Amino acid sequence: MSGAHSTARAVDFQHRLPAWRGQATLRGAAAPPRLSRSDFDTGVIQNDWLATQIVRVATMNVEVSMAVGSFDRMPQPDTAWHPAGALPPAAYAAQLRRVVAQGAAAWAALLLCGRHAAAQLACSIDLPPELEPALLAVPALEPAGGHGWAALELAGAAATAYAVPLHAYGMSIGMVVVGYPRGTEVDALRRALIEALAEGLALQIHSARLHQRIERLTSQLAMISRLGQRATWIHDRQQLLEQIAQLIYETLGHGHVQLLLIDESHTSVDLIHASGLAGAQLLRQGFSEQVGGRGIIGWVARSGQIWLSNDVASDPHYQYHALLPRTSAEIALPLKVGERIIGVLDVQSEHPRVFDPDDVFLLQIVADQIASALEHVRLFGAEHRERELATTLSDVSRIICSSLDLDQVLDLILQQIDRVVPHIGTRITLLTEGTHMRVVAAKGYSDNEEAKRAAFEIDQAPLAPLIMYERRTIVVRDAHTDPRWIWLPGASQVRSWCGTPLVIKDHSIGFLCVDWGEPGFYTEAHARIVRAFADQAAVAIENARLYAVIKSFNEQLEHNVQQRTAELRLARDEIAAKARQLSALVRRVVMVQESERQRIAHDLHDSMTQAILAAIYELHALRRRLAGQSPEVDRQLDECRQLLDSTLLEMKQIIYALRPRALDELGLLAALEHFAAAARVHHGLEVVFQVAGTPYALAGDVELAIYRIVQEATQNCIRHAAARAVTISVEFRPRQLRVTVADDGRGFDMGRSGDGLGLVSMRERAQALGGQIAIVSRVGDGTRIKLDLQRADAERVSA
Repeated sequence: MSGAHSTARAVDFQHRLPAWRGQATLRGAAAPPRLSRSDFDTGVIQNDWLATQIVRVATMNVEVSMAVGSFDRMPQPDTAWHPAGALPPAAYAAQLRRVVAQGAAAWAALLLCGRHAAAQLACSIDLPPELEPALLAVPALEPAGGHGWAALELAGAAATAYAVPLHAYGMSIGMVVVGYPRGTEVDALRRALIEALAEGLALQIHSARLHQRIERLTSQLAMISRLGQRATWIHDRQQLLEQIAQLIYETLGHGHVQLLLIDESHTSVDLIHASGLAGAQLLRQGFSEQVGGRGIIGWVARSGQIWLSNDVASDPHYQYHALLPRTSAEIALPLKVGERIIGVLDVQSEHPRVFDPDDVFLLQIVADQIASALEHVRLFGAEHRERELATTLSDVSRIICSSLDLDQVLDLILQQIDRVVPHIGTRITLLTEGTHMRVVAAKGYSDNEEAKRAAFEIDQAPLAPLIMYERRTIVVRDAHTDPRWIWLPGASQVRSWCGTPLVIKDHSIGFLCVDWGEPGFYTEAHARIVRAFADQAAVAIENARLYAVIKSFNEQLEHNVQQRTAELRLARDEIAAKARQLSALVRRVVMVQESERQRIAHDLHDSMTQAILAAIYELHALRRRLAGQSPEVDRQLDECRQLLDSTLLEMKQIIYALRPRALDELGLLAALEHFAAAARVHHGLEVVFQVAGTPYALAGDVELAIYRIVQEATQNCIRHAAARAVTISVEFRPRQLRVTVADDGRGFDMGRSGDGLGLVSMRERAQALGGQIAIVSRVGDGTRIKLDLQRADAERVSA
């Protein structure tokens, strides 16, 4: 079926094309290294030569509408892959008759180079039958000297034979052999005539071959075009694979074409489609190879390189398959998306030495298109599934929020979770008082009422703190072997388990869990879906709780409606406002923090700052009234004024830290520069602020988040790193914004130190923007915090 590393060799030319394109011209690139027949038969293809072939074929495609002579100037490789002739024997007969007539010869024969240099008798005139074996046994197609007239020794022949080699544009095609009775002398004129006729015949053959080659390339280019068209409109993977395999099979005409994809575990490469006589049977039977195994396909799946075996009989690593007993040559090409290998395209032929460089070049293009098409189908399917999930979650949210009765809401949640994630049992556990938790709803257990009697403290269940305090979604592969698992009443059926918090703002009110009776069932994909569903469920539960509170208030105030109508209306308005706020998606913690900081800053500015200013003005007035009466009083008044000035300055700094005015008025860069200058003055740090690239406008929430991340990172340097110097850099790239804060402080061991609140806050802010935070630190070597944000996210309009 396939093979690996001995007689056949890997072909790697993917990175060579750009350099050769730069050196080639339209008509004549530098001549490539010659390729020997033995090298190609065993798959040894030099990278430089193959890169040249790419340039040559690309250039030929450009000149396809030009005269045949334009192609003749192209660098030509060895002729091992050319057909013996592109014309029927009758097309050569007339020219050979002229050779016999003009040269007064007894007979004439045309010998052409075969596909792999084996002599082929294309045509003959009056050739004695007994001489044909002797002609085919000539050890070399080209007589000594390489050009011109040369005598041939034919074993057992009672005749004199002369050979005229056929050349066209520096390429050997074959030779014309003329025979005379033994002892006949051929004068110079006849030799010249025969050589002239041979030259014309060589040009005729070469032109026919070029025409055939153009037709072949045109057919292959048409196949590539059709392949690209199918890849754009076919979104069903199986249909796409059938179309691709059939198109390759029909165009190239090889006996077997198969496509294999690497499984999710990256341990095996499995057959997904095959075309050819045995394709359907092979699919029914199934076929796979181990990634990195001894076979050709397994080796290509691991290495990402092309494998060519033009003679599998001489390849000790070829693996025979009973359904493909006549395979003589095989080529396997990796299907790659970027640097990721996703599968293998494998083509097999019943004819040995059938794959030439054009096939390698064409199949590489095809493999790249197949990989892109498969990735497109995968992404399209993923997007379709995400869209369906979003629609389902929206519908689920509408249903579970349709009631404000807590018991009904819990029942609706248990019913609707069936639509988003498979499960056998599901439970809702809520926080009641303090750290006490109780199962309030259960479904799918042998005794649901028994399951609902489960109650525990958060610290008594090892998984509960991870969910409640850290707000993490947890997947337990096997409850029987996980040491964190504790058995609650009614949960004996559980093997695989997934639990996620019910979060309102930044507070967990409980958790939702699903379970399955087989180990290893739930994956991170399931966890993500359960978390999204739980976010909707948390809103519905909190709405129901709030409604219960409202209902209780109404019942308590009902007996005094007349006297307290105004108070009740106000309470209802406030509670309704809270209910509307809580019915939306969970507000981002970052926005709440910023809103609170801004409010505090305004309060300080409007109250404390104004009070301090008023006190300063009163001191000034008092100083003027008591001027000169008592030096001690003057001194004390000056000290009071200085203390108030200092307090006012500190208050302004606090207000600026809470909400930097420069950020609103001048933008991010000016605010960061002001922040760096303030850090130099107040903390004695050497703070360097750098800007690279051409700045572009950023959304207001993006500027604020970046400022807070830089502020938090710098404060960490001041508080914990004992740094002497800090560098703040903002790099505006065409498609990405990068912000870096680096210090020369003591650093820390990233393997031992967990994220503190500051680092967690920075990560949350970055994730809210769609960016990523990377932290690099080593003990004694400082810390570097890097924020990467796509320009599209950075420029988005604030919601």
